Amino acid sequence: MSAISALKGYRTQFLYSLKRILNEYENGFIYQPEGKFEDLDILSEEGNYIEIVQIKNKTGQLVFSDLFSKETSFFKRAEKAILKDNNTILKLVSYGEISNELKDKKILSKKLSNKGFKDNSVKKIIENFTFETVDEGTLTTEVLDLLKKTSLFSDPKVALELLIYWLYTLGEKSKSIRAKELIINLQRIGKFIGEQTTFNTSYNSTIVPLSTKSVEYDDLETYKSNFYYGVSAKFEHILYNLDIVRENKLKLITNAFIDNNIVFIHGASGQGKSTLAYRYLKDYTNENTVYELKISENLKETYDTINSLEALSKGLKFPITLYIDIKPQNTNWNEVIKELYGKLNLKFLITIREEDWNRANNLEQYYNFKDIELTFDKSEAKIIYENLSQYKTDLKFTDFEESWNRFGEKGLLLEYIYLINQGDTLKSRLKEQIQNIRNKVLEKKTDELEILRYVCLSDSFNSTISFKRIVQYLKIKEPIKYIQDLQKEYLLQYSDNKEYLLGLHPIRSKILCEILFDEDEYIDINDYISNSIALLNEEDLHSFLLSSFDNGYNVKTCLKTLETIDFKTWTGYNNVLNALIWKGTYDFTFEKNFNAFNKLKEVLGDGWLIGLPINFTDVIDGNIYDLFKHLFSEEKSQIILEIHKEIYKERRCIRILSFLA
Repeated sequence: MSAISALKGYRTQFLYSLKRILNEYENGFIYQPEGKFEDLDILSEEGNYIEIVQIKNKTGQLVFSDLFSKETSFFKRAEKAILKDNNTILKLVSYGEISNELKDKKILSKKLSNKGFKDNSVKKIIENFTFETVDEGTLTTEVLDLLKKTSLFSDPKVALELLIYWLYTLGEKSKSIRAKELIINLQRIGKFIGEQTTFNTSYNSTIVPLSTKSVEYDDLETYKSNFYYGVSAKFEHILYNLDIVRENKLKLITNAFIDNNIVFIHGASGQGKSTLAYRYLKDYTNENTVYELKISENLKETYDTINSLEALSKGLKFPITLYIDIKPQNTNWNEVIKELYGKLNLKFLITIREEDWNRANNLEQYYNFKDIELTFDKSEAKIIYENLSQYKTDLKFTDFEESWNRFGEKGLLLEYIYLINQGDTLKSRLKEQIQNIRNKVLEKKTDELEILRYVCLSDSFNSTISFKRIVQYLKIKEPIKYIQDLQKEYLLQYSDNKEYLLGLHPIRSKILCEILFDEDEYIDINDYISNSIALLNEEDLHSFLLSSFDNGYNVKTCLKTLETIDFKTWTGYNNVLNALIWKGTYDFTFEKNFNAFNKLKEVLGDGWLIGLPINFTDVIDGNIYDLFKHLFSEEKSQIILEIHKEIYKERRCIRILSFLA
């Protein structure tokens, strides 16, 4: 059982404990949730046991046998407590009716004797035993009233859940609460809630509390159809329980967090990384302590995020969980984690594509972490099929084996989910949709295909395209109608703010690109790449250009295109410049000089950089090798100079910055 599942199961236990603590803390008692003897142990300042409390929330009447297990019982522990402190009160609290065999002292005495308790023990247990029947609604109202009286909390309901969570974490760690510590933590939680409100207003676009997510006024059928058509997962899909719970993977995450506060989930797009992460956050964390971070490519905004999170978490005694879904080719996420990983009450759950995970080298030198690789195989497919078939009666196959054979026995989770729900492969369905649009275009001369080409291209390159700019560029007369038609076909969607168009999932967009570009010999994808640059959200230019270069887009063509564009923001110029620097660095290192660099490494080992005939900074005369050549023997110097002849050193001025002029 997960930590939060356990918390939800034992919530009423901690609710009662909280009520007692808030009512009686002025007595100076020590309170121990999940104590040595019972659910709540209450001790004097000197450490003597005053009261032990067993709290039960059972459907139906509570009877004598309910207080016994194979190993022990409430009364056996009570006997031990009395031996330690003769006057210890033995209290039974029930959220339901208590049977007469527990309330009637004569009947209870007889039952204890029949269980083998000695007469002296029975007599003392009966003398010290008391019981109370409580109601969850009444207790909740009482606790909320107590919290309101403190005037510490802007939102007493959130405070109640956080305090229960705090008690739960104390019980897990076998820690006690003293009156002074209670007041300090009430003040800290009050400050946390107060700052959270201001914080959410200021940073809601980059740091999103999951507690703000709700499906109360949303349409289930819309979310359901979207999810089973293969859209990118949202937390709302999990709130509607549309996913298949991957228990084995959830256990891996839970175990990973035991010894680490940073856990990575990595795998190819379409393997269910985000869905799994959201499920973990829903079932294994307290929603009032979870934030989703949208890491900016702007370094200043990144450090603002770091400082804000530090301030928000300061002094809290329960963990805050931060979820980061890493945008392809964004590297600022690592700065956030390096700065914050040492904070004991911050936990990071991070999802990252396999390509970006492979690029993130030597993370272990900065912090400790656990990583979980997501793959999809037959055994998991069978579990998913069987679980889904239990409540979804319209699956398109007679049994699992038929679906697995039709799937081709390998592929992505997203594609398999689509197949068993729709009865056809995702690519076949998309091909059919595109053909229908082609027929419509031939008949009515409409613009859907052009819109779709640009949107699926930008989405598969991890970018979004401006609705207004593409409408103006393509000179579309009825854009709303075309977009609505494509939305109904699950081919594209608006961004949340309606400013941009994007695909439903990178995998869908990639397949669409194959259909719209690779299978049409008269269409040149590079023309669309060049045209897209001026139409994109300028925050996405870095990832778009890097993806374009990875797909063979020519740098010279890019530079010519850039000379014609006036970007609207410095972020746009910065992202283009960074992409070109990375491309130039990659080409210089891996395309032009990789073999020569390897030879230098063979000669000089890990210090091979000092053998480079390059001046990176222009602050020294000559180059790096000139500074250190006196250290080498004549023979080794000759070998190094021979390698230098292989190093690509053309000094032509590439017009990387000409578009800034």
